[in-house]
Amino acid sequence: MNAAREEMLARVRAATADVVLQDLPPVPRDYVRRGGRSRREVVELFSRRVADYRAEVALLAEKYLGRPLKEIDLSAMLRDLVQGATKYGIEIPTDFMMVGKALMTLEGIGKQLDPDLDVFGDGTVVVKSAPGHTPGHQVLFVKLPKRGPVVLAGDLYHYPEERATGRTPTFEFNAEQSAVSRKKIEAFVKQNKAELWIEHDIATHAKLPKAPAFIE
Repeated sequence: MNAAREEMLARVRAATADVVLQDLPPVPRDYVRRGGRSRREVVELFSRRVADYRAEVALLAEKYLGRPLKEIDLSAMLRDLVQGATKYGIEIPTDFMMVGKALMTLEGIGKQLDPDLDVFGDGTVVVKSAPGHTPGHQVLFVKLPKRGPVVLAGDLYHYPEERATGRTPTFEFNAEQSAVSRKKIEAFVKQNKAELWIEHDIATHAKLPKAPAFIE
């Protein structure tokens, strides 16, 4: 934050360099305290405060702007905004807080409707929701530069035979949900011409290189 702060401070100082002291407006609240400061000191204090504020806003913009909505934790973003406003004595309108609460509710609904996460934004690593074995079960899709597209099935299947028979273990959290997830992931595998690796399958495991070897 130091670099951003110094840049902002330089801008504010440049903007106030030609201020005529006697023309300065009254300074509110904490800028003048018992013991007093010169009016030029007050301008400098104000400049630093504005520079700090603008630098913090720049950092928040860098953190959140331009990112896909599914990658943004709205609760964390609103917390950052509220903390920043409190730090600089900015009053937050009640309507804004109500909108924030509504957005957090919509965020939860949105992630239920589209819960997949494109980790790098280029489709090379995608975490896909596949509930059923557990409520939050996921599979991982990766595009390897030489091997090609692969889906790591996690606990979507335990044996290859399940892909043909449709049977699920008796200990599934929700067998019907597992069936829906399997159908969705199978369609995804076909669409992307991907391999599907079942980690519980001994035959698949035997064919894969073991650490420190790796697959490109």
